[in-house]
Amino acid sequence: MVARLRTDPLWAALPAVRAGRLDAFPGDFYSWDQPDPRWLLGQLWLAKTLHPERFSDVDLRAEVLSFFRTLYGLPEETVRTRILPVLQGDLPR
Repeated sequence: MVARLRTDPLWAALPAVRAGRLDAFPGDFYSWDQPDPRWLLGQLWLAKTLHPERFSDVDLRAEVLSFFRTLYGLPEETVRTRILPVLQGDLPR
């Protein structure tokens, strides 16, 4: 989706597109930008994306493991094999 928007003539004039800063909100089975517990991950992703210098010590994949372990009681192996492979969107650079 983001690749298509980057080449869309209507979007090309936007400063974020010209600066290469059009990012796709991540998600796994659900997007992290909706009213669901994953909004916690979405807020962390947004902070790290907008302010990488302030959140350079945050490992988003480790946070995903912790999130699913803490909130859903999922073992790390389950998160690694079932959730991490389906992550979509732009993870921080």
